[in-house]
Amino acid sequence: MNLKKTEAVTGKVRLNFPALFTPVAMDKNKPEDKKYGCQILVPKSDKATMDRLKAAIDEAVKSGISGAWGGVTPAIIHKPVHDGDGTKPVSGESYGDECKDHYVLNATANVNYPPDVVDTQLNPILNQSEIYSGVYARVLLNFYPYNYQGKKGIGVSIGNVQKIADGTPLGGAPKKSADVFGEVKYDDLTGEVIV
Repeated sequence: MNLKKTEAVTGKVRLNFPALFTPVAMDKNKPEDKKYGCQILVPKSDKATMDRLKAAIDEAVKSGISGAWGGVTPAIIHKPVHDGDGTKPVSGESYGDECKDHYVLNATANVNYPPDVVDTQLNPILNQSEIYSGVYARVLLNFYPYNYQGKKGIGVSIGNVQKIADGTPLGGAPKKSADVFGEVKYDDLTGEVIV
C-alpha cells in the first residue's frame, strides 16, 4: 500500500449516518456548507486499527507543529477519536447505544472530493441503498492539523470506502421493500389485489 504517514486504512468498522453519495450539511447553522461524510465506529477490541489511527494522528500532530501551529505545541490539541462509552465532546450528551464498546470518529470530505465506494471485488457501488447506518466497511482516512477560531486540533477526512458486509440497520436506516411488503396476489376472477 502506498499511503502517506497521515493516512490509515481501518479494519472492519461500522458506518453510521453515511452521506457518501450525496453531500449534506453537517452543521445545521451552515446549511450551505455541504460535505460527504459519516460517523465511523471502531470496535475497542480492534487494537491493530487503533494503532494505525494513532500513528497517523501522531504524524498529523508533527505536521501541525511544523506548519499550521507555527512551531509551537499547543497546550490542548483536539483529537478526532472519542470513547463511545463516554459523552460527545461538544454537546456533552451520551453517545447512542450503537457506539457502546467502540471508538467513534466523524470523517468528512469536501464536496469536490467524493469518496470512492466499492464492494469486496473493488467494483463501484452504484446502488446507494447498499450503504446505510449499520453496514460494515473498511475506510481510508487522512488526518490533518487545523487551526480554526483559536482551536487547534486534528481533523479527519474520508477517502475510499470498501463495503465488506451487511449489518443490522442502526436507528433510522431505511427498511428494504422485501422486509415490509409481501408479494402482491390477484383474484383470478375479479382482477382485484389480494393483500
